[in-house]
Amino acid sequence: MYPLTSGANAVNQTADVVAARMCDPGALDEKKVKGKIVLCEEGMDQDSTIKDLGGVGTLISTSETIDTGFTFLIPATYVSDGDAVNIETYINTTKRSRATIYKSKEFKVAAPFVASFSSRGPDTVSGAILKILTSLIPISLATARLSLKTHCSTSFEEAQHKLEVNAHSATKVKIKDEYAELASGTGQIAPVKAVDPGLVYDMSELDYVRFLCKQGYKGTSLRLVTDEYANCSSIPKFGGHDDLNYPSIYLSVEDSETPISALFHRRVTSVSPAKSVYKATVKAPKGLQVSVIPDTLVFDNVKEKRAFKVALKGPPMNGTTVLSATLEWSDSKHSVRSPILVLVPPPVPFIIF
Repeated sequence: MYPLTSGANAVNQTADVVAARMCDPGALDEKKVKGKIVLCEEGMDQDSTIKDLGGVGTLISTSETIDTGFTFLIPATYVSDGDAVNIETYINTTKRSRATIYKSKEFKVAAPFVASFSSRGPDTVSGAILKILTSLIPISLATARLSLKTHCSTSFEEAQHKLEVNAHSATKVKIKDEYAELASGTGQIAPVKAVDPGLVYDMSELDYVRFLCKQGYKGTSLRLVTDEYANCSSIPKFGGHDDLNYPSIYLSVEDSETPISALFHRRVTSVSPAKSVYKATVKAPKGLQVSVIPDTLVFDNVKEKRAFKVALKGPPMNGTTVLSATLEWSDSKHSVRSPILVLVPPPVPFIIF
């Protein structure tokens, strides 16, 4: 067993006690840390600080849900804030407080899953985006560059949509959560398939400006984003419920007593050099009727575009808060999947990081 102390009790003569509680660099007395396990409040790099001062381990309190693994420089573990209070009470009321370091155990968990620190949709600003980070894709730029490098004529928007439509379905990877699509978006990225997606949902600069206009941007506020003058009234409508050519289809209904009725317009571009025929397959739960018009798309040449509509119909959801469906376009080689979600927004908005 090892002596157990807290950052607050190991504060040095010049540091602030708040910094010491978080075990910040320069806040602890080496003599009070050496050879001990130290309780720290949540912060950054506590394991590194304790190791540098000769500590043998650390307990880190957190208010967050810890559902992913982390690596540390010394033996360490996260504890809840409530447990941290009990541990600190033990430290402060026991003359020789001690703790034991046990060997780590490996646990098998269902994978893949979306970690708690990942953003959840829907986007509370636009109401048209299923998951905000799916539209931004900051963590997928390397894959986008790969796709751009492979197809030199590919725009960034096309590369982005290649990533989205060529993802492993959240359903296929068995994420057991009725709000799975709000966490996973289209699903887990399949970078190899994204190089040759078959179809993409292309968006031009004009499409983004039209989207901003629909969100209420105009005049000066619009110019701050586009850096040029744009007259929203002169921009032709794309059509449909969201006026947006986006791979996912998301409908927010006011309450579970409101009937489901919406029409979405979409347009896909063939990026395959071969002639192809795509057929639509829909998987929808009871209570949601999804119609695709037309349900067959024929492409003779690369860069050809085809438009289609997706109609959602259904009775009031009667207490159900979410209905999840999928649309998949398939030829003999490619499968292009889009999630469809009908949602009664929860009373408390989802937090978007």
